[in-house]
Amino acid sequence: MTIKYIPKNNKKAIDVEGYGKFYVRPYGAGEELQVQANMRELNDIQRTAQSLLESYKNADKNEELTAEDKKALAELQDRISELTIETHEILKGTITSDTEGAVDKLFRELDRVEIRRIVDAALLGVVAEPKEPNASV
Repeated sequence: MTIKYIPKNNKKAIDVEGYGKFYVRPYGAGEELQVQANMRELNDIQRTAQSLLESYKNADKNEELTAEDKKALAELQDRISELTIETHEILKGTITSDTEGAVDKLFRELDRVEIRRIVDAALLGVVAEPKEPNASV
C-alpha cells in the first residue's frame, strides 16, 4: 500500500503597494464558526440596543436614559468592542508576510474596510472599489 501526501496550499500571494508581499489564507473551520458566532451576537446586540432606544423614541424630549439603561448600553458597547477586536484578530491570523512586523503595520495603518479589500483581492481575485462615505446604495 502506498500513501501519498499532497499538501493543500490555500494561501494566495498579494502585493500591497507601500506594504510589501503578503500571503492570505481562507478561514479554517473553527475560525469560520467563531466569526459567524460573533456576527450573530453582534446582530443580537444591535437588536437589543435598538429596542432599548426605541422605547425612548416617543418619550418626552426632556426624558433622559435611566442610569440602568445607560449602564446596559455601556455594557453592550463593551461587548461590541470585544467581539470586534476578536473578529479582527481572527482575520489578522489569516495573513502572513516574510517581512517581520509587516502584518502588524498593515493592520495598524489600514482600516477594516481596506483590510477586507486586500483579503478579497487575494482570495477572490476581486478588487472592490471603495465606497464613498455618503454614497447611496
